[in-house]
Amino acid sequence: MIETTLFRSETLTARHFGKPGQARRLLICFAYYDHRDHETQTASAVRFFQRFDVDFILVTPHSNAWYQYADKQRCYDLIRSIGTGFDETICYGGSMGGYEALKSAALLGARRVLAISPQFSIDPHKVPFETRWRTEADQTRFIDDDMRLSSDIDYCVLSDPFDRLDERHLKLICAAGGAIRRFPVPFGTHFLAHMLSETGLMEGILRDFLADSLDEGVFRKGVRVRRDRSITYLAAVLRKVDRLRKRGTIRDDKLRDAIVERIVGLDTTVPRNHFLKSQLCERTGRTDAAIASAKRAVEANPDHPGFRAHLDRLLENHRELDQ
Repeated sequence: MIETTLFRSETLTARHFGKPGQARRLLICFAYYDHRDHETQTASAVRFFQRFDVDFILVTPHSNAWYQYADKQRCYDLIRSIGTGFDETICYGGSMGGYEALKSAALLGARRVLAISPQFSIDPHKVPFETRWRTEADQTRFIDDDMRLSSDIDYCVLSDPFDRLDERHLKLICAAGGAIRRFPVPFGTHFLAHMLSETGLMEGILRDFLADSLDEGVFRKGVRVRRDRSITYLAAVLRKVDRLRKRGTIRDDKLRDAIVERIVGLDTTVPRNHFLKSQLCERTGRTDAAIASAKRAVEANPDHPGFRAHLDRLLENHRELDQ
């Protein structure tokens, strides 16, 4: 791949990756929220996107400010000028990146958008129900936060209909103009991109989307067949089962026990999945396994405050039991 830095400022970096010879499509990829330096996403993103017959541009913010930067227009003008040399420009992103992919597609001259678990906004004045990123919202000056979709663009959104907050965002997005094609994944959670990667489906989904052949029926079947390979999915189902058990709707523990054993038996390289396994092992009395998974989560992402706090609490409880 030939890498070219198109734009770099205190707020934003955009890099163009191209293969020898001209690809017909340009894929613009917007980085998602990250507790770490967003640059840590670059290496894995390059490895993933270079599998496709596209040139791609990685747009990487230097903070979790939902792309609210005064110098963004200069960056996007450069990207749009490059897009004129391709047959088609496509935008892609998840969560915070999905928000920007939807909102800025028209500005960038894109014809199609694939957004995973996007937000309508995180501005408390627009979405008072959104509390997940309230700290970031309080620190952000919203200067470019109008979600106005175009009737000339094909918008595809992948999301979990059971995630109440994401569902409320999607309803607002659907009311912002344009036509939304929805691909629901029940129990995919807000971390749907991770869930689809765990199942091995993400690459095929993006490949079909790039070829303009993403079919809802094929998509649903693929998810249905492979979903139990995902710790993210199984953990979400388990939480639902536990709520039903608490209400007395489910009294037999066989389903819960089967899900627990399935999760514990799955291997993973995803830091968040080590965290989920640790939480589950703790709830089921497997203290040593809980600590081991928590350590792997921290080793993989040492800057995540939640992972570190969880491990410290487990170790402290373990010391108290030994005394």
